[in-house]
Amino acid sequence: MKKWVTRIISAQQDTLADKEVNDFAAFAHEMGYEYLDINSYQRGAESYEALTAHIDGFLAGVQPGDLLIYQYPSHIDAQFEVTFIERTAYQGIQIMPVLHDYHHFHQLADDGFHEARLMTMANAAIIPTAAAGQLLRQQGVGAPYILQECWDFKTDTPFHAALPEKKVVVAADQDAAGTSLPDSIRVVHAQTVDKLIAGLPNGFGLARQTDDSYRIPPEVMLYLALGMPVFVWQGTPIAQLVADNHLGYVIQSADEIQTIFAQIGAKELWELQTRAQAFGQLLRTGYFTRQTLLKAEHFFLNRDWHLKSQTKPQPIDGIHVMDISDTITYILDNHPSVARFGDGEFDVIRGGSIPYQTADASLAKRLKQVLAYQSNQDLLICLPDIFGNLDKFKPFMQPFWRRRRGNVLTMFKDIDTSGFYGTTDMSRPYFSYEDRAQAGPRFTALKKIWQDQDLLIVEGKLSRSGEDNDLFANAHSIERILCPAQNAYAKIDAIEAAIEQYGENKLILLMLGPTAKVIVYDLFQKGFWLIDSGHMDSEYEWYRRGARLEKIKIPHKHTAEFNYDAEDLEQDSKFDAQVVADLSD
Repeated sequence: MKKWVTRIISAQQDTLADKEVNDFAAFAHEMGYEYLDINSYQRGAESYEALTAHIDGFLAGVQPGDLLIYQYPSHIDAQFEVTFIERTAYQGIQIMPVLHDYHHFHQLADDGFHEARLMTMANAAIIPTAAAGQLLRQQGVGAPYILQECWDFKTDTPFHAALPEKKVVVAADQDAAGTSLPDSIRVVHAQTVDKLIAGLPNGFGLARQTDDSYRIPPEVMLYLALGMPVFVWQGTPIAQLVADNHLGYVIQSADEIQTIFAQIGAKELWELQTRAQAFGQLLRTGYFTRQTLLKAEHFFLNRDWHLKSQTKPQPIDGIHVMDISDTITYILDNHPSVARFGDGEFDVIRGGSIPYQTADASLAKRLKQVLAYQSNQDLLICLPDIFGNLDKFKPFMQPFWRRRRGNVLTMFKDIDTSGFYGTTDMSRPYFSYEDRAQAGPRFTALKKIWQDQDLLIVEGKLSRSGEDNDLFANAHSIERILCPAQNAYAKIDAIEAAIEQYGENKLILLMLGPTAKVIVYDLFQKGFWLIDSGHMDSEYEWYRRGARLEKIKIPHKHTAEFNYDAEDLEQDSKFDAQVVADLSD
């Protein structure tokens, strides 16, 4: 299954509305979506046969079952929209339109273009406002929709260091500024977005006055991306967001502006600017696009058409971690390499030691580098699923993670967390969780990852993963590289060289503590498929043995959290035959 996002190729693409579409596609591309380019053209007297051939050419690389995010409308013509969506539905492509605009946002009279029918044919729709969703429902569109709260905005323009002046500007790009405004409000016209940005002062931005209750005004996204506080109009779709996040002021009349200016001093200006710049950083990094597309993927992968995620508590600091089932499904569908961070890795990053890895400044630096990577289809970064509700954990685990959560958050200073993460517990789905009934299905799903695969297991000398159980019984073959049981990072160069020698065309499972994360990061870039699976064997043994109240020591092999026990290893000729390299001494 591949993921696609449409990109409209046109000679004239330099308005704020065009940038909205182009930036959405660019952020999607950063998340692993392939571009599906639609070259804008004048259809003229083009026949239906020629049109379908044209569209089939655009869709040539898209396969049945692929996910296609279709930025709507294409601005070619109505017949193109109808035929494009019909052709994708006919070919079994999972299509989700993104409604940047909608014919009936402007004209409710029936002019023969049955736009609602197109939305009904889609698997789901991404909409800009709640009012747009209400309109779709009124028109009989029953497909689920995902709300895109803001349109992100790419720019490298530095934020202003000086406090904003008490001046107001309206950015009008190639359109009119709206109704007449007082002389004190400056209107900036420009023929390109770059020139528009260059013409904006360090002041306050004002939304244009329109009667559009369905779309988010693009000039407000421009202001906020530049870190400018804003004035927006009461009753408009953006007003609640501005008020709730203290990004400016909601007004009914332009006459209110000077009164507001008279009441705010340097402290208030600094607070407004600080919040606007922080919010602007979200827009610059694609925060809202990433969250929307993650929800779209959940719809598609889970076949779950209920917006369950909308009823969950909001994650802390905007860190979104997929649950165990979604993480495993993502791995099965996309085959990414996986690096998992837990409390041990965070201790090492802070400069501490853990039982099997002494403090190492170089390792700490490398782990921070891996942690900063934005998950995509090539590499999935996993974190503990502790940034929302903790009720899924056993009662005795909840205080532990509540205490640790604050320390964990300090790891993300200067790191963009607007993307998505898998859960570290994708390989430890049993002991810490209250609902034990889910463990069996989770392990069954987990085993599908290496079904019929040739495995290369890279582990500490004492780990003996899969020995005396059926964890890897469904693999096609198993080879092993044995590494030091402690301080494996000291031999990382030799370990990576051995993996490169023996790991070609294999799924590589690493049980090697913090060092595993760095190895995954280094070698996924060379085309290897590596999964940092950690203490999966111990977790599976506890599940098989029904351990619930306390963790039990597994004989003849290393067991998670039993860090100082000496191991009495069994003589196992089958295990020994699997070892292709021993770097443990």
